[in-house]
Amino acid sequence: MTRAMIARSWPFILSICALGKVQGTASQPPRKLATPICGYRAGKIGHGDCRFVGIATPTCVLLHPPAALSRLSTHISMNRITPRDFRNAFVAVMKSEHDSFRTAVGFEAKSYNYYMRATIFPKIAKHLGLLSWKKQYYTLEGMFYEERGMDNFGNHAAYAKWISVALEHQNSATKAHESINKLQLFNAPLKVLITYAAEGTAADSLLHQYEKIISASDVFNDFATLRQQLVILGTPKTVREWRFYAYESDGFVLMLPT
Repeated sequence: MTRAMIARSWPFILSICALGKVQGTASQPPRKLATPICGYRAGKIGHGDCRFVGIATPTCVLLHPPAALSRLSTHISMNRITPRDFRNAFVAVMKSEHDSFRTAVGFEAKSYNYYMRATIFPKIAKHLGLLSWKKQYYTLEGMFYEERGMDNFGNHAAYAKWISVALEHQNSATKAHESINKLQLFNAPLKVLITYAAEGTAADSLLHQYEKIISASDVFNDFATLRQQLVILGTPKTVREWRFYAYESDGFVLMLPT
C-alpha cells in the first residue's frame, strides 16, 4: 500500500510520521517493536485515535480525526485561570454580594458553607467565564469547568471534560491541611483553598504546613507554574478581611492589590 493509496482511503489523515520499526504482514496487523516518537501521540491526541499501518515507511493515521481534532482545539483554547485572575474575581463578587454575605456570616457552619457553594462560587465562576458545578465533585467542595463530558449517545455526562479550578472551603483551619492535601489529588491548572486564620503567627504556621504538603506532592515540579495554588485566608468569625497567598517555587507569597 502506497502513501497515495492511504491518502485516498483515509480522507481525514492528520499526519504521516515515522514511528520506528514495525513488524507485520498483509494479513496480520503490524506489531510495534520500539516506543515511537510521535508529536501527535505525545500531544493532545490519545493513542486510541491512531493506528499503525504496515507499509514501506510506517505511518500513523487517525481513525477518528474529527473527535481528535476537536479535542486538540479544545485544549488549545482552554480558559486558563491564574491566581491573580481568581483573586480579582473573588474580590469583585464579595464586593457586589456584601450585604448577603454579611448575613450569611451569621449562619451556622452548614448553611454558611451552602451559601458559599450555591451563591458565591457560581458568581466567581461567571466572572471568570466558567461554570460552577452545583454540588460536590468527587468530594471537592467546588469545581469550575468549561464543558461537560458527553456519553456514547451524545448526552451530557455527570462529569466535566476537565477541571479548570478545583476548590476547597474549610471553616476550621485545624482541618484545612486535609483539604490542601485533597487538592493535590486533582489535576487542574488552579487549586484554591479558602479557610480562616488570624493574621500573624497562626496564618504563618498554617501556610508553612501547606507548603510542606504541596512540596511533597509536587512530583513533576510544576505546581508553581502549571498547576498553581492559591490560599485565601479570611479573618475568623467576623470575616471582615481576606488575604491571598499564591504558591511560588520558594513557598507562599502574599498577593498585593494591583
